[in-house]
Amino acid sequence: MIAAAFGVDDFVVNDIDKLLDMGYEAVDPESDVAEVIRRTRKWCAENPTDWRATRQLIHDTYTRHKGTMRDRNGYELNTAATVAALIYGQGDYVQTALHAFNFGWDCDNTAATAGTILGVIRGKKWFDEQGWHLEDVYKNTRRDEMPMDETITSFGNRLIELAEKQILASGGKITDSENGKTYSIALEQPQNILSIKELKKQQEATFELLRKAVFDAFSGKDSSLTLAGVAYLAICFGDDAELKQKDAAKWVQALESLNQQEKFIEYIFKDTTFVSAEPLKQKLRAAGVRYTPAAATK
Repeated sequence: MIAAAFGVDDFVVNDIDKLLDMGYEAVDPESDVAEVIRRTRKWCAENPTDWRATRQLIHDTYTRHKGTMRDRNGYELNTAATVAALIYGQGDYVQTALHAFNFGWDCDNTAATAGTILGVIRGKKWFDEQGWHLEDVYKNTRRDEMPMDETITSFGNRLIELAEKQILASGGKITDSENGKTYSIALEQPQNILSIKELKKQQEATFELLRKAVFDAFSGKDSSLTLAGVAYLAICFGDDAELKQKDAAKWVQALESLNQQEKFIEYIFKDTTFVSAEPLKQKLRAAGVRYTPAAATK
């Protein structure tokens, strides 16, 4: 949708619907994300002047993870809130951002996405004309190995450099003129390039390769995995009992090697709060992986 927004010349409200259509076309119609988009657009149409009613429907439908992190920033909530903010914002940058924040949840993500789409359409000149004073500062306080203090301009320049490389690689052109650079971009129709079914096939093939690597490493045929890695992956795949039967002494050694990875175990049991992680934790405990709060604070 952000890429498609560059193609909007004379902005009208209907462009939001067109952009949403184009975004939807790039999603597998059988995916959960597609269903979130369909439902959200339907709810907005049914409640054209009542965003709170739509928010309640989003809340009741997608906060279903027992209050864990997924109920605060799950992809269902982020997708629904972004779509709804664009619809209720009606092409107005301030109203779009306001709705994005008011929907809540992971609202900085929502506002950034919706705001970027409107920002592309309006352009920097329009922002300058509003008389808003924007500090040219980008502060990073939460991401390791990234600049901690720079400017928005320098951050944007790196993005422009990457965009130029992609434009040229995709058959586009960049020409210089008195007014600056002109970009000729090879247009593509939005389409889904990886279906859910194909993705599942790729996952299954990857799992089989990993399982083979686990057995090969355990038997000494392959040294690409550590014993700790062998133990962890075997437990994940449910192959730990078979490896234990194959060589009980070596399995004990592998399990102990995994138990020595205290920081990794602490992350799995303490920091991974998603409901979907509970089955993995149960598998690890059943296999003999040790975790206690006391061990985690050594």
